[in-house]
Amino acid sequence: MRSFFLLLLLAVAFTYGLPSSKKRFDGNQVLRILPKSSDEILKIVDMGKKYNVDIWNIPKSLNSTLDIHVDAHNLKEFVAELKSLGTNYMTWIEDLQKLIENENVHSSHVKSRAAASFSLSHYHSNFQISNHLDAVALSSRYATVHTAGHSVQGRAIKYLKVSSGGSKKAIIIDGGIHAREWISTAVVMYLIDQLAMNPDNNPEITSMLQKFDWYLLPVMNPDGYEYSRTNNRMWRKNRATSHSITGTCTGVDLNRNFGFHWNPAIGGSRDECEETFAGTKAFSEPESRAVGHLMQSIRGQAIAYLNLHSYGQLWLWPWGYTTSLPSDLADLKHMAGRGAAAIYPSHHAHYTTGGDATDLYPAAGGADDFAKGGAGIKYSYTVELRDTGRHGFVLPASTIIPSGEETLKGIIAFASELYAYERL
Repeated sequence: MRSFFLLLLLAVAFTYGLPSSKKRFDGNQVLRILPKSSDEILKIVDMGKKYNVDIWNIPKSLNSTLDIHVDAHNLKEFVAELKSLGTNYMTWIEDLQKLIENENVHSSHVKSRAAASFSLSHYHSNFQISNHLDAVALSSRYATVHTAGHSVQGRAIKYLKVSSGGSKKAIIIDGGIHAREWISTAVVMYLIDQLAMNPDNNPEITSMLQKFDWYLLPVMNPDGYEYSRTNNRMWRKNRATSHSITGTCTGVDLNRNFGFHWNPAIGGSRDECEETFAGTKAFSEPESRAVGHLMQSIRGQAIAYLNLHSYGQLWLWPWGYTTSLPSDLADLKHMAGRGAAAIYPSHHAHYTTGGDATDLYPAAGGADDFAKGGAGIKYSYTVELRDTGRHGFVLPASTIIPSGEETLKGIIAFASELYAYERL
């Protein structure tokens, strides 16, 4: 009997891989740096490569900050070099591991209307999310569950279509393109509960279902998301095996892999070990292909696309591949402004509007660029959710419901104005 279980364990190991220890971040710090010049930014970024730092936030202007996650083993040397440059900085997060250990602690249990066991105020596994999408589809007369495609490791990339029927324009909202940005997935799950179940009988939601069809995809990068839960909380990319001869690194940045003006030289990388590795070609990854196909499948019907990320509290329009501005910039600004302004009253989170390349940083191969330029979805945006850096990517579960509530308010205002503005 003992030999049977040993053989079974070996079979599981060969099938799924041997379990690896979860990466810890004890003593790792996030430094908030205020550069004095663009030259100083370049020096710090170049220095960061030497110490293999993780850049969390790039300055949007010389008056904004550079947030850098530094491993405890390199902290002393990195700080010494910062001081030699005369750079102003402060310790923003004292111990990243402590933040991670408290991340999923939540004081309330906000039940989903579809399944009381599913807490909307908690971060869940991809398996739990997938099952809950099925439960919502069974419980709601408006929702149907679909599969856009499958990940590198074979996980289904599911989405819900929420519709009251008839022929209407559509709004697509997705999250989880970057694995470590958990709040984006949790907020999409909150939106699903509100739009598909309308637990408070909100007349504004009823109106939105009459005006639009909604496509809600919570986990675009399920392999990376699971890896960030079980192995490395700071994982960003998907889990594609290396395409290089050396085969030393894993993963592609899916938000550099979409096929509209794909170019690793603009905000991406051809080095598979870099966080922004753009893949070997446009749409090399099954996850980006699946979402791109979804956009194309409702071409002409889809009028808006919101690609949720964290962090920064920003509502950004294309383009990412160039600093040239879209010809319909006035329309994009108007709608972004309406959505961002409606977020603030709920919990006083201030969102700034701007352009991907002009107000964040240039990056080709983005999902919103493809949505607008490749799939013809006029109102396409990247929305960076909470916060402004105090927790960065490690947002406590206690902020899920407030984030969901304010995002819902912004999206309802955005959609309501869109319906009137476009005379739909």
